[in-house]
Amino acid sequence: MKTYRRQLSTLSIAFLVSLAAVPSYVLFAAEKQVTGTNIRGPLLSRTTYPSNMPNGKVVLTIRRNSTRSDNPDWDGTEGVFYNLAIQTGGSGTDVGYVVRTHKNGDMSYSTYSGTTNVVSKPDKTWEATWKGSWESVGGTGRYAKLKGGGTYSGKANSNEHFGTDWEGKIDY
Repeated sequence: MKTYRRQLSTLSIAFLVSLAAVPSYVLFAAEKQVTGTNIRGPLLSRTTYPSNMPNGKVVLTIRRNSTRSDNPDWDGTEGVFYNLAIQTGGSGTDVGYVVRTHKNGDMSYSTYSGTTNVVSKPDKTWEATWKGSWESVGGTGRYAKLKGGGTYSGKANSNEHFGTDWEGKIDY
């Protein structure tokens, strides 16, 4: 009987120690608050089409951005952003799709839509702001069941791009 109790105690302690080694996000799948900043990376492709709207254009871009985040699962990730912008006078709507590669090689997918406003100044400089919403739509590996969403906003001017800040809630 003493041997049985000792074995049970040893097993219980081993189990509790093993739980302590597992990150809580693995044990308790729950919605998590996430925030980050996408840092503008290289432009991979840009195609501009004239539009039948006065001073309008349709712009297709593909860009690789990196991400800074307090969440280690999202910090240091690389995302390829596929963007369609329909603009009149530089302002308009944007829709897109993101394929993000995480440090472990798994991918996550999201969609976004929003608006952009560009103000041109008499000295030929400009300022742009954008905002919208995003939705996580799955992925591979650890992110296969990724879902959730949130908002984003950003700004730039003719001299500097300041990045896109985002926040939301996700579950995976």
